[in-house]
Amino acid sequence: MTEWEIQNDFYHWAFKRYQIIVPNIYLYPWESDVITVTKANFVNEFEIKLSTADYKKDFEKIERHTILESKSESRPNYFWFICTPDVTNEVPEYAGLIHYLPDQPNWHRRFTEIKRPPRLHSDKITLDQMRHITESFRWKYWKLRLK
Repeated sequence: MTEWEIQNDFYHWAFKRYQIIVPNIYLYPWESDVITVTKANFVNEFEIKLSTADYKKDFEKIERHTILESKSESRPNYFWFICTPDVTNEVPEYAGLIHYLPDQPNWHRRFTEIKRPPRLHSDKITLDQMRHITESFRWKYWKLRLK
């Protein structure tokens, strides 16, 4: 199981829930495993963790977790961890948790919401952030196409 495989399954699970789904993007001062934008223009960040050690190591990213705990608008509206049930069942107060069940035969059953995150702020995605997402898509698309 790889982050790439989880991202692919997540796309299938989430494509009707979100307007935009972008893997591996720098919308904030860190790389996000997946960013989504809702129809109401709220941003969700999903951090994928493959092991307990990987989950614990994420908290060494002091700047990121300080910003997520702060009142800054320079963060997603919602922050989630995605991991298998053996990685963790507990997340910080500011985070949500989705368990990934890779052995489920259908991708729509591979994700189970364990804890909804609180809304960290109510500001909607900015035009500059939307442009950044568009630029990222354009760059990734043409990089693949011109191989």
